[in-house]
Amino acid sequence: VRSLSFSSFAGQAVLASGGADACVRFWDPFTGTEVRRPIFGHRFMVNAVHLCADASGAPLLASGGVDEALHVIQLGEIEDQEHRLNGHLAEILAVGSAYIGPALHLFSGSRDGEIRIWSATDLTRPSVGVQVGGGAINCIAVVDYGGEATIAIGTADHSVRILRRADPKRLLATFHHHGPVLALAPASLAGRPALVS
Repeated sequence: VRSLSFSSFAGQAVLASGGADACVRFWDPFTGTEVRRPIFGHRFMVNAVHLCADASGAPLLASGGVDEALHVIQLGEIEDQEHRLNGHLAEILAVGSAYIGPALHLFSGSRDGEIRIWSATDLTRPSVGVQVGGGAINCIAVVDYGGEATIAIGTADHSVRILRRADPKRLLATFHHHGPVLALAPASLAGRPALVS
């Protein structure tokens, strides 16, 4: 298992997992039982999974892996609608989502150090790619930084970079580790937004 994402749909807690078997599975986190059919759209290992809801509240899964494509699946009770989005030139290691204004966008980061931004409301629209430096983008998190809507990325060059959500070319801050940053999680400490890396 390479990645986990937790969400709640229709009042039910759901945990998605992606891994070396090239599929995404969905679990009840309290019982450990699978709650829906798996997704088998990937050709190789799945590195990143992300569950969210679209503007209508319908469940959406974004996943990426060794096949370099972002897979976006609108999860239906009877039938799923899968979209395979190309643009990266290296394997995808991280996936996230956030609103830019009123519209939901997906973010994907790859081994070549590029972050791509995709419109979740119009999946036919070409993505925007931004080279942010620092080598492979291992993880992505959505955070508020100084009251500004931002995304955080963890990179292979031992750093956490805070980027403006609407303009990822704008670097707001950089923090350093003693090794590659492999995971990020937003948190709240004493009522203030925080980032755990």
